Amino acid sequence: MSIESLKKRVQKRYPGCVAMMDHAGEYYIVHADTCLHDVFMIPGCETEDEAWRIISQFAQVEQSINRTHPLKAMISEHKKMQSKERISNRIHG
Repeated sequence: MSIESLKKRVQKRYPGCVAMMDHAGEYYIVHADTCLHDVFMIPGCETEDEAWRIISQFAQVEQSINRTHPLKAMISEHKKMQSKERISNRIHG
């Protein structure tokens, strides 16, 4: 996969993220003043390509976990119930 497609995949999930190099020469991906390598608890990378590749993989795993998390269904049901109550109160109240 090319670096451009990896960047696009990561930036879709984390808009405005950029690659930065620290004083030791290691590359990190930073989003909104937060280092994604610290969030995912992975070390810095030797090349920018490797940093984008690794963060792309972790973002994909994070998305899969969030999609299938058991609490998601419960939260969704709770929001639906709140919405029904709000609409009912508007009509009858």
